Amino acid sequence: MGRSILGLLLISATCHAENRWYESRSGPIELLSDAPQRHSLATLGEAEQLRFVLGRLLGIDDLQANPKVRLVIFKDARDASQTGATPAPFLVEGRDRRAIVMTGGQPLAADSIRQLTRMFIERNTGRLPPEFERGLENFLTTLEVDGAHVKWGAPPANADRDWARVSLLASDPEYGGRAGILLFNL
Repeated sequence: MGRSILGLLLISATCHAENRWYESRSGPIELLSDAPQRHSLATLGEAEQLRFVLGRLLGIDDLQANPKVRLVIFKDARDASQTGATPAPFLVEGRDRRAIVMTGGQPLAADSIRQLTRMFIERNTGRLPPEFERGLENFLTTLEVDGAHVKWGAPPANADRDWARVSLLASDPEYGGRAGILLFNL
């Protein structure tokens, strides 16, 4: 009897240790993950930096998302398939929030960044002219986040006039700080 109880306790402890999920929040972005915490929090930081940079470009201090966005990050594809989830680089509409399902150790995909950018623009501003929206979407796919440091400006694979316009407004010192005024007034 004692051995069977001890065996059950060891099995349950092992199962519990394998799937340790944690949750974190930053503004309207939530993280739910069982992947290594360092990688998952880096992805949350990347999403938060995207929100911050877009807010600065638009001249809005605190971009909101309604419904909230949840990043679900699985340890690996096998872990995701056991739950029936399919990692995909796009926003999935849920009952009370939107979600991006990913596997650990990967940055946000360009399609995810474009959709998040579009969602934040729709929720926080009136519609911008289409060429500015496309330019912002393409420009923000070039963000490189390293903790609190953000770099941008590398041309995307599909660099076009829309991207060049937003890149000029965001990067040229002559326009420094004025991009938000222009985009806010459009």
